[in-house]
Amino acid sequence: MRVRKARNTDVAQMVSLSEEKRSAYESFQPVFWRKAPNSAEIQSTYFKSLLSRDDHIALVCEHSGAVNGFIIGAVGPAPGVYDPGGMSCMIDDFCVSSAVKKGVRSIFM
Repeated sequence: MRVRKARNTDVAQMVSLSEEKRSAYESFQPVFWRKAPNSAEIQSTYFKSLLSRDDHIALVCEHSGAVNGFIIGAVGPAPGVYDPGGMSCMIDDFCVSSAVKKGVRSIFM
């Protein structure tokens, strides 16, 4: 496994992971987590816009050429409630494939 900066060519796999997560959430709470009919298209456009911004960090974890996780963070000033403040990174979105989660679970259980 390796972690690297996300590229536009990774977006389809990132969206696929998110769709898997959204489907699972929808099965737990079908009203609150109901997927929009075009959720993949919306997220693909959104992710591509974030990858082009200097104030966001997007990383993917890949294994054998497949993206099996990602994290996206927005970089900016820390909220005023923190002293001394400075720059911070707020997690915008993240996802890990269910196969990776099962593998991690089997290692620790």
